Amino acid sequence: MICEYETVQLPAHMHAAGKHAEFRAHSGMWHSALLLADSSSEVFKEVAEALRLYPEYGLVITGHSLGGGVASLLTLLWSEPLFDCPEPGSPPRTPGSLQGSLRQFAIAERFGLVTQRPIHCFSFGSPCSTNAALSYYCRGLVTSIVNTDDFVSFLSVGACMDILNISAVLGRERGVAEKIVRGYLSEQRTKIGKKLSWFDFDFSRLRAYDHDESAESDEEANTKWNYKTSKSNKRKSSRESPEPSDKSEMDDWHLSLVKTLRANMDSEKLYPPGDVFILASPGDDEVADKYLPELKPKDTSKPKDDEQVPVGLFYCPDVTERFTELRFTRNMIVHHLPSTYERKLSALVHEFIL
Repeated sequence: MICEYETVQLPAHMHAAGKHAEFRAHSGMWHSALLLADSSSEVFKEVAEALRLYPEYGLVITGHSLGGGVASLLTLLWSEPLFDCPEPGSPPRTPGSLQGSLRQFAIAERFGLVTQRPIHCFSFGSPCSTNAALSYYCRGLVTSIVNTDDFVSFLSVGACMDILNISAVLGRERGVAEKIVRGYLSEQRTKIGKKLSWFDFDFSRLRAYDHDESAESDEEANTKWNYKTSKSNKRKSSRESPEPSDKSEMDDWHLSLVKTLRANMDSEKLYPPGDVFILASPGDDEVADKYLPELKPKDTSKPKDDEQVPVGLFYCPDVTERFTELRFTRNMIVHHLPSTYERKLSALVHEFIL
């Protein structure tokens, strides 16, 4: 799979998009979509035959993950807009506006399919397949459903380049990475100790990140860590967590560091296409915490599982704001699984319709 970006030509869409629009897409997905769109492909033949047999039907294309990205671009290739270019002086379509969602599309005649039928794509766990301009243009044609922490919807070559740039900055600033790890260990020492104790971990290996313990022997370090993580330990170490003033100082330092690192996160990125909706539950996202805190399951007698957790579907007005930075969370893999999407969508439809 070629992960580079490619400038794409869309003859059927250029009149509506404008002469100066620069559309870029994930190269591998784009060429896969071109192969499927061609009249010689098996997919094209099956779709063409189905449209011929059912003249009252439109065309809905769907997919998950890589399939969703290719499906989005295939839908773009097989479609054309049903309106002309806006009149001069009309408000521009800008990121964050819903104007693009009012746009309608139909099957185009370019590839030889039955024309003027409704066409739409639903992409689940949508990968980053279009640049911002093409993502906004696809509103009304593509609907992308993204689970809160699904890392695939944040991952593009640009995001990976940002990580490399950040690593280079931290590498040049000797001691910065060590200071971050040391601060984290200082705050989370007890929790980390409990987890590592299951693996018979040599706690003295962590001593290098704590300047106050540099003179301790390995045996003393192991004894201190085991003592701090014991359930019967009622005393608090003076170094277990920073004092409020120290913590505030550390927070300010972290904020300053984040601003410095973000200044280096300027690589060109791709985003999920079209109208993007976020599947979220309380605790997953700030928007969900705001609108779903008082929702309760209808049947509390059932075991508590994903279908018993309130689920909301929230519109994302600006993909460049939400999907610019990679998010590393404990659910980043689980939230991409098809089974997770199925459970959450089932809960949304059957329990909490928002």
